[in-house]
Amino acid sequence: MTTAGAVRTPRVWFVDIVRLLASLQMVNGHTLDAVLLPALKQGAFFDNYNWGRGLVSVCFLMVAGIAFHLSTLARFERHRANPAAIWRRFRRALLIIAAGYFLGFPWAANSPDPAQARLAWTYFFAVGILHSIGAALLLLEAITLLSRSARQVVVTAGVLTLAMFALAPLADVSLEPGRADPLLNWISHAGGSAFPLLPWAGNVFAGVVVGFVVLPQGGHTPLRLVWFRLAVLTGVTWTLGQVFHALPWTFVQASTHPATRPALAVDNLAAVLLLTLVLSIVSAPLKTLPRRLRILSSETLSMYVFHLVVLFGGGIELARRIGPTLDVPAALVLALCMILLTSAFALAWHRFKGWRAS
Repeated sequence: MTTAGAVRTPRVWFVDIVRLLASLQMVNGHTLDAVLLPALKQGAFFDNYNWGRGLVSVCFLMVAGIAFHLSTLARFERHRANPAAIWRRFRRALLIIAAGYFLGFPWAANSPDPAQARLAWTYFFAVGILHSIGAALLLLEAITLLSRSARQVVVTAGVLTLAMFALAPLADVSLEPGRADPLLNWISHAGGSAFPLLPWAGNVFAGVVVGFVVLPQGGHTPLRLVWFRLAVLTGVTWTLGQVFHALPWTFVQASTHPATRPALAVDNLAAVLLLTLVLSIVSAPLKTLPRRLRILSSETLSMYVFHLVVLFGGGIELARRIGPTLDVPAALVLALCMILLTSAFALAWHRFKGWRAS
């Protein structure tokens, strides 16, 4: 419900579509990876599929930045003047980080097997995608409160993007391979973190820049302007990736984790920008999304947590019970079932939240 005289900003549907498709592929990818026969995980087709699957995380991170622009920077003064809204943003970011730690909770820390107990703490301190998104949103909210204009926030986000991509190889070697550390895990893959802040959170800050450039008027921005600017950003980002490929100096070493190579990070961002451009064109005739799809696009956090608990935790451990034993048709059927189950949970969770708030 809006207050009298308030103007509802039109929804940017292609952003929701990117987020929704990334969520569905996330469930599909994790399920297939857990149960597919190892012999089938090779060859050119699987390599290309794996590369495409790797873009899912970049989609989530970039869209989180675009959403921050739409929900905060596009209404900069109103947001800063609303303490309740500021607190909600901080609380949401902390909840996302807490969900990341919940998924890695060291249930086996009291195991009589020392190796099992040590592994439990390694998983707990590992930084995942939720940690990176939550930390980036906390930092963005703080930058917003310290800045005098939305443009200052965007410039800072752009500088952070370049710094996190460029310095990621240097941060990665701050830990010895296999040695976990509660603090250094936030910037290095070496201790078991899948999504340390460098370079991954750089995609969130890049999303802020993308939102500011592509959607200067939020949902009121003309689609032709959106398409033109997305196309230009895609080209500029791809060109920047080629510059990183050609640089004569680099922090990259032989032991550097592949994901921290600046050229790869920028290439992946360019690919996601291109995908976003295509989806924005294809979805242009849409005036809205079906209600259930709208709900699912807003429940990506619950979908993420639920499907990982079913696959790997909570006493269910479906991945362990089935194991990597299935051929492609059977694995696809299971993945479809996981998508339907996860979607059903997200819809039910959304209804429960509405009931609790009423």
